[in-house]
Amino acid sequence: MLSSLRPSEPTDLTELSVFLRQTKRQAALPASLPEPFLLSVARDLRNFEKEQERDEAFSEDSNHLAAPLMLVFSLMLSASRRKQTSEELLINESNVLASLRVYQWAVEREIVTRITGINGENDEHILLDALRAAPEH
Repeated sequence: MLSSLRPSEPTDLTELSVFLRQTKRQAALPASLPEPFLLSVARDLRNFEKEQERDEAFSEDSNHLAAPLMLVFSLMLSASRRKQTSEELLINESNVLASLRVYQWAVEREIVTRITGINGENDEHILLDALRAAPEH
């Protein structure tokens, strides 16, 4: 049953950080995440989505938001480095929220891809294009 895969704790930041440092470029892409990280990040993002519905976004006890933010910012920083610009990455709260929603979409798509074996060919490009565009809005 799929419920047996359900993580009960937020994503382990220490383990995720080690994974991101030791893995190839763009390790933060949902397709690159090992299943335990993918599932726990999906859980974290769903909890955040529930907080948003109750207007509790960015509350002090939102420890489940740390891993998704780490992954999103990792991808954004990687994209800004590829542009080879010396500008700082500036992003406002609404862009962070939009980026988290896009990342959630990509994570959930990746889970469906792994379950069904049918991938969305443009999912990675849609995610990266949306994250690249976020600081510009």
